[in-house]
Amino acid sequence: MKSDSQPHARERILLAAIACIERDGIDAVTTRTIASEAGANIAAINYYFQGKDRLVALALDRTLDEAFAEPIAALDRVRAAERPRDALVELLDEMVAGAVKYPRIAFAHLRDPIAQQRYDVPVVERMRSFLDALHARLGRSLRARGRANRRVALAQLWSVILMTGLLPGLARETAGIDLQQPRARRTYVQALVAAFFE
Repeated sequence: MKSDSQPHARERILLAAIACIERDGIDAVTTRTIASEAGANIAAINYYFQGKDRLVALALDRTLDEAFAEPIAALDRVRAAERPRDALVELLDEMVAGAVKYPRIAFAHLRDPIAQQRYDVPVVERMRSFLDALHARLGRSLRARGRANRRVALAQLWSVILMTGLLPGLARETAGIDLQQPRARRTYVQALVAAFFE
């Protein structure tokens, strides 16, 4: 019989894995650092997750849920009250804020697609589904004409967001925009959306 503390310990370890991936990078994460961060022992990682690989996979799945599932729900709420363009600015502003705050998580997700040109990984499927959802909700508001051109425009827009997540200091170095500052980030996102939407 499981005790009441087991789900709490499992969640604590999962959150510690996310924190360690962001702090140390995906290649430097160890069961020892995760256990230390969680205030648990290595045996607990094996007990709850059957090892580091499964724990890291679940941690990355959790961050994918936060990155893609929650924003679409938020987009639907905002879109009901605002213009589609304003809803997208709101959505992308939050996504860029998260990417700037957690660049190593973004890299952890994109490492295999970039380094090995592997597109059979969860992040690619989630991005594809996310872009399909954006297209279904906002496609007709795009400046591009025709379904195929609208999908290309969304892919271009998303490519800029991905680059922002991987290289959050690039906007500061190339354009003097500090994306950690909410007002500057909002202006950046508004300009980006304006380039694609009418």
